[in-house]
Amino acid sequence: MKLTQETTQVIVYSKRFAESQGGRMISTEPVLAAIAAVDCPAKAILERNGVTMESICEMISADDMAIEAPVNDYEIEESLRILRLETKRLFNDAADMSRRVGMQGVIAPEHLLFILANSRAMTANALLTRAGADIGGIIDDLSNEFSNSGARGEIGGNYSEAGPELNAPGKSPRKEKGKK
Repeated sequence: MKLTQETTQVIVYSKRFAESQGGRMISTEPVLAAIAAVDCPAKAILERNGVTMESICEMISADDMAIEAPVNDYEIEESLRILRLETKRLFNDAADMSRRVGMQGVIAPEHLLFILANSRAMTANALLTRAGADIGGIIDDLSNEFSNSGARGEIGGNYSEAGPELNAPGKSPRKEKGKK
């Protein structure tokens, strides 16, 4: 799995939001706040459907100023190591979604938001509901984004400069059964 530059920012901002809450692991709620903070189509979709970074941060008691510092390379690797199981599942599902829309597993914030909006089992989905978001509107807007962008092979981000692999440093990706 590869990440767009915007998704790399989402991961680092998620870590910072989680830390501002006193947490040591990244759950899906800080990921949602981070998506709403990063300049990308997913942020615009959230705003059109009634959700802002400030409203999410207020609901999860996170400091919305936590994202002010520039992103450092060490933060990216560190952030990838502290994902909760639910958040790892989010990224795996987003990679699958990316493949389905023709992005070869490159994860954009729009893929993450689509999974969050569609998965009632994820805690960030309940947060969207509490925030009064138009979840149907979010899903429709994202579907339109995928269908409009899919033919061009891009969604908002610069994929030629995608971020790091989603595997921890020094670890190889899992091999599929029956393949070497």
